[in-house]
Amino acid sequence: MQRQRERGLSEIVGFVLILAAIVIAVALYAVYGIPAQGREGEISHMNDVKDRFVEFKVNLDSLISNRQCGTSIGTSFTLGTGGAATTGSFSIIPILEPAKASATLALNQRAEYITIAQDSYFMVSTGGYNDSGPIAMPPATTTITFNNTPRYFLITIGSPDVGSLTSHGVHITPTTGSAWDAWVNVTPVYSTFNNLTIVNGTVAPYLNITLGYYYTLQNLWTRTDITVSTSMGGTPVLQGFIADKNISASTNYTVDLMNPAYGLSSALGSTRSPQTITASQTDTTVNASYVTNYSYWPMQTSQPFTMGSLEYDSANQYWIDQHYYYQMGGVFLEQSDGNTVKIPPAINFNLVNGIPVVNIDEILLAGSQVIQGSGPVQVTSSVSNIVGTQLASGNNTRWVNITIDALSNNAAMAWNWTFLNAANQAGFPPSLYTITTAGSETSINISTVPIYGIQLSLQNATVKTAIQTAAPSGT
Repeated sequence: MQRQRERGLSEIVGFVLILAAIVIAVALYAVYGIPAQGREGEISHMNDVKDRFVEFKVNLDSLISNRQCGTSIGTSFTLGTGGAATTGSFSIIPILEPAKASATLALNQRAEYITIAQDSYFMVSTGGYNDSGPIAMPPATTTITFNNTPRYFLITIGSPDVGSLTSHGVHITPTTGSAWDAWVNVTPVYSTFNNLTIVNGTVAPYLNITLGYYYTLQNLWTRTDITVSTSMGGTPVLQGFIADKNISASTNYTVDLMNPAYGLSSALGSTRSPQTITASQTDTTVNASYVTNYSYWPMQTSQPFTMGSLEYDSANQYWIDQHYYYQMGGVFLEQSDGNTVKIPPAINFNLVNGIPVVNIDEILLAGSQVIQGSGPVQVTSSVSNIVGTQLASGNNTRWVNITIDALSNNAAMAWNWTFLNAANQAGFPPSLYTITTAGSETSINISTVPIYGIQLSLQNATVKTAIQTAAPSGT
C-alpha cells in the first residue's frame, strides 16, 4: 500500500511540473513575445501610414500641377493595427494576442497660419508703372533697367537750334543682353548746288561772262528731321529712318523704340532676367529724356491665411505614439522629442543665372472633420479652385517675407529647417535671406532691395476634402 501511494504521488507531481512549465512558457511569451510582436506590428503600421500620406501628397500635387479641377481622388487609411499584423502563435487564445491600437484622423484641426508679405509688381489692366528721367549730358551716361518687356520705350528729343547743326542726338546700347544699338538724332537736311563766283565782277548766272570766274560746291540747309538708326549684332537694320520731318526749334519730339518698325522690340526687355542699357547724348546741343511704361504697378501687400491640414494621431500600445500631418504640400512627423519634415512643403527656391526664383503654392484643405477608431477610412479630395496671383513675369519682386505661426516651438523649428534647407539647396548666398525663429513663429525674408531682382510666383489651390469610414476588406 505504501508503494502504490508513492506511485500516484509521482504522477501528480509530474503533471504539476508540466503544467508549471506551460504556465511559465505562456507567461514568458505574454511578457516578451506579445509586446515584441505588437511593437513590430505597430512599427509596420506607422510606416504604412507614412506611405499613405506620401500617396495623398502625390495625388494632390498631380491634380494641382495638371489643373484638374473637379476630379476626385481617394486615399485609404487604417486607424490602428486592427490585430491583423500582430497575430502571434497563440492567436486562438485572445489574451495571447497583442492589443489593438487605435488612432484619430482629423481634418483642419491645427490652428496654424502663414502670412506672405511682399513688395512686387502686380499686373494692372490700365495705367501701369512708369520709369522716366533725363538722359545725361556728356561725358556722363544714364542707366535704364528693364525688369520686363515694356509697353513702350519713349525717347523725347529736341534742340533750340535746328538750322546749323550736324547730326546730333542720343545713343542707346545695352550693357547686358543681346547686342544692339539705336541712334535717335536731330538731323539737318541740306541741298547741294554749284555756286558761280565772278572775279572782280558780280554773280549773274544768266549771263555769259568771260571775265575771270570759278565754281564752288555749296550746301544749303532746307529742313531738320528726327531720324532713327538701329543695328542688331553689328548689322544695320535702319539707317536714317525719318520719324518726324521738318521739325521746329525748341520743340520736343517723341520716338517709341518699341515700335516694331525699328527692329528692336524683340530685344528690348526680358521675361527671365533684367536688361540694363545706357543712354547718352552726343553733346549739350540737344535735350533728351526717356519714359518706359509697363503693364504692372509696384505694391506692398500682406496676405495671411489658415494652413489646412490632415492629421493622423496614433494611440499605440507598444510603440511610441506618432503624429503625422499633411500641410501646405508637405508631410511632417511630430513626436515627443521634436518635429521632423518627411517631405518639404510646396515652397521652392531656385537660383537661375544668379537670379533668385521663389515659387509658393498655398494649398488649403477645405472642410472640418474628426474620426476616431481602429478601422479603415477613406479620404476623398478634389481641387475646386486654382488662382494665381497676377504678378509681372520676370523679375517682379524686391522682397518677400514668409511667416509661419505654428502650434508649438517644435513645429516652428521644423519650418526653420524647411526654409534653411530650401535656401541651401537653391544655392542662395547668405546675404540674400535671413531666417528667424522666436517661440512658435518662424519667418524667412528674401530681399534684393533696392532693385526688383526676385522672380516670385504665387498660386492658391483650394481642395475640398472629406473623411468617411470604409468597410474593412473581406466583409
